Amino acid sequence: MEFVLRSGDLRHVVTHKSRLTDAIHAHTLLQEQSPEGYIPEVSLKHTFISQNIHLQVQGRADGIYTNDDGVLIDEIKTTYIPADDIQDNPVHWAQAKMYAFIYSTDNDIEQIRVRLTYFQMETNESHYFVKEFSFSQLCDFAQEISEKYFVWLHKKVAWLEKRHHSICTLNFPFQNLRRGQQHLIDTVVNCIEEGTKLYVQAPTGIGKTIATLYPAIKSIEDKIFYLTAKNTGHQIPQESLAQMRKCGLKCKSIVITAKDKICICETKDINNCEFTTGYFDRINDAINDILQLDDWNAQVIRSYAQKHRLCPYEFSLELSLWADCVICDYNYAFDPRVYLRRFFQDTRGNYIFLVDEAHNLIDRARVMFSAQIEKKHVLEVRRSVKTRYPTIGKKLYKINTTLLQMKKNGEENIADDILEEFLETVQDACNEIDRFIGQKDDIPAELMDFYFSLLAFLRVATEFLDDNYRVHFECKSGDLYLWCINASDLLAKSFAKATSSILFSATLIPMDYCRHFLGAEEQDTSLKLSSPFPLANLGLFTAAHIDTSYRYRDFSYEPIADYIAVVSQSKKGNYLAFFPSYVYLSKVLEVFHAKYSFIDTLEQQRNMNDEDRQQFLQNFTPNNSESLVGFVVLGGIFSEGIDLVGERISGVINVGVGLPQIGTKRNLIRDHFNEKEENGFAYAYAYPGMNRVMQAAGRVIRTETDVGVVLLIGRRFIQPLYRETMPNHWYPRGVQNPQHLEALLESFWKYPRE
Repeated sequence: MEFVLRSGDLRHVVTHKSRLTDAIHAHTLLQEQSPEGYIPEVSLKHTFISQNIHLQVQGRADGIYTNDDGVLIDEIKTTYIPADDIQDNPVHWAQAKMYAFIYSTDNDIEQIRVRLTYFQMETNESHYFVKEFSFSQLCDFAQEISEKYFVWLHKKVAWLEKRHHSICTLNFPFQNLRRGQQHLIDTVVNCIEEGTKLYVQAPTGIGKTIATLYPAIKSIEDKIFYLTAKNTGHQIPQESLAQMRKCGLKCKSIVITAKDKICICETKDINNCEFTTGYFDRINDAINDILQLDDWNAQVIRSYAQKHRLCPYEFSLELSLWADCVICDYNYAFDPRVYLRRFFQDTRGNYIFLVDEAHNLIDRARVMFSAQIEKKHVLEVRRSVKTRYPTIGKKLYKINTTLLQMKKNGEENIADDILEEFLETVQDACNEIDRFIGQKDDIPAELMDFYFSLLAFLRVATEFLDDNYRVHFECKSGDLYLWCINASDLLAKSFAKATSSILFSATLIPMDYCRHFLGAEEQDTSLKLSSPFPLANLGLFTAAHIDTSYRYRDFSYEPIADYIAVVSQSKKGNYLAFFPSYVYLSKVLEVFHAKYSFIDTLEQQRNMNDEDRQQFLQNFTPNNSESLVGFVVLGGIFSEGIDLVGERISGVINVGVGLPQIGTKRNLIRDHFNEKEENGFAYAYAYPGMNRVMQAAGRVIRTETDVGVVLLIGRRFIQPLYRETMPNHWYPRGVQNPQHLEALLESFWKYPRE
């Protein structure tokens, strides 16, 4: 009914756990105070039929009261709106009238009363709106509502039939499969049929996207969620779907883009935006309009949103209900703050998760399930609201005072009793802000953002906090962290929302480590595929005599510059040199410019966006007359999600094993697993670092005809901890000096290939 009758503006809706609990208590209180003859929580259902479609409407009436005056259907709503401003709501009336129709139908009632009871949560006062309806009126109402909804249902059913027919006749969109693709396709099909998870380690270039998306399409029941770590990962699944559409596939796909990137409103304020005002008056017409298309990318969504004056972000979320394949960030499936509640709130659905570059999910999940309160943020929000909203200012002052006391104590580890007291203070502030939100429309954006961060902190503390977390107080800044060390159990619960999940990456290494941290269960399958390309096409070398550790880094600048020059001059082409930090990069580049000014270079700048990245890569054109070397940072925007095929790239130089920067959070991970007598350093530093190295090296060979070199610089590359993470087909040759490498490269490039 809400879908058919919705109207008005799009506004913030807050339904956190405490408010829901209070509403339940209010319902129970009113029901217990009701007179004799009042029956609470009455289940009702009715089936409407149109052609071959059966629509079952069911729900639970808050109360049905029978006395000498007849029958009354009671619908209870809680509100924080001041009593004088309470108005009856058309959607609330529709819900109550539908209950009245069903009850009258089942009990042969010709006349019935309907009451909306609004319970004001602050005053504990009830406000009533009562109407009387004949059975004939209710029949007309129910028929009108159902007919309007059936129009949409018939559209949906017709589309599903068309989709099903196209899938039955769909063939693999490429004539020749690469080695390993058929095995991957068959394994994906088996795991989907069995309802289990699959963990796939397969080299870059094998065609993982099409080899997972194609069998998922063939097995689809409801919806596929193609989940990526970055926006750059959206392009390849879109291209794969386009290839299948050329082969006859009927599939509606949507790309969900972050709100700040797709927003077309100058104010960026949901409460003061022309695209949210009257949003629900126009949304259904916009949906009906865009259904004529099958590919809903960001450009299409933005165009139709402008046409119908809608918020494009909210429009995309609405369209996801109509899509067969949803391409989006990990957040929309896993993050408790922003996951798509319309799909994952309560029950398991017939969904398939395809998790691209799944090695990224380990650290991303830690962030998603962590929370923090920053003292600086508390002070900023308090200053902005204390004059206009003094009661909220007082609550925030108390939070700040508590953090200040923790800072004076100087203890990084927070005792349980102190944390409990702090949580009560935070809950008290949330309750005050909540009352304010319930009464106002013009809510300051900074207050709403802060409010959501407080709710996230409370949720982590009350629902997730266990032995997989560390409670840490940063004495210098006064910030309190609930840091998730191991999110595997929480990820497993998220994966349980889908019937099957396929996680794939070129660098699920070591596999046991990745399975453990990505929520694998005993029945889940692992699959390792070897490279489908000729091993002779990759020249792999190691300069292990150079120490790239921080202590000896100053001595490495010139030797590294010499090696980069040798690689880039061995064959004219484009090369990427990856460094563990911007500082290290700039030091080597300075030396390189001084010694090899005749070699063209590009330097990655801090805070480059997608557009900057594309402009950078446009310089990597095939058949350059002179060599070009791009100096970039490991683990950044150039390490993965870029596709430089053929002569667009001839080689990669990796400086160091890519260890993440030493910091408090990494050390918490290390110490946590060391206490469990596991290899904490490997989990916190070594494995994530080598993942970056493998991803960077994967830029070189992406097709059967690609030929290129990879040079690994650093003594750690020959140590067992790092060597064991390398792919089985990697056999690096050690080099003693730049002259030795020059001779080896000359032989490599002259090697005869088919």
